[in-house]
Amino acid sequence: MTLYEQIKKEMKGFGKSNDWYRDWLFSKVSGHYTTEPKPGQMLFFSYQAFTADRLKWYDKYPLVMVSETTEQHFIGGNLHYVSPILRRSIGKHFQNGGMEYPIKMHHKYLRIYVNSPLFVIDESEWADIGLIPVEHFVKVENGRTVKVSSSQVWND
Repeated sequence: MTLYEQIKKEMKGFGKSNDWYRDWLFSKVSGHYTTEPKPGQMLFFSYQAFTADRLKWYDKYPLVMVSETTEQHFIGGNLHYVSPILRRSIGKHFQNGGMEYPIKMHHKYLRIYVNSPLFVIDESEWADIGLIPVEHFVKVENGRTVKVSSSQVWND
């Protein structure tokens, strides 16, 4: 049973907040992390963007398929930047060995701004892990961090 199937079973039809889903997912993946991301790994982590004041918005809890790494950063496709329906098809594409993804998913993450372990998501989870609503988009507006709705990001 995948993590998505587990969470659906535990919820018993009752919706929860994104914070609840996020805490649940962090608890389920907490034992499986890396300090050295590699291309072809899917990672879930907490992040504070270095250039937050210059970005339209960013995701504080990315779910990223890593495509490139250096000592200072890694680059990849964050599934949260597309709708859940697209996440599932892209996740299946990743499971089948594909690495292409829509350009709006493409982001760079500076390692020093990662605020949690880099939790590795098992390949068996890739098709539906993106259906768990753990994203948290924010932007900096007049020096304050404000929440941005996921649908606004998806529809941009």
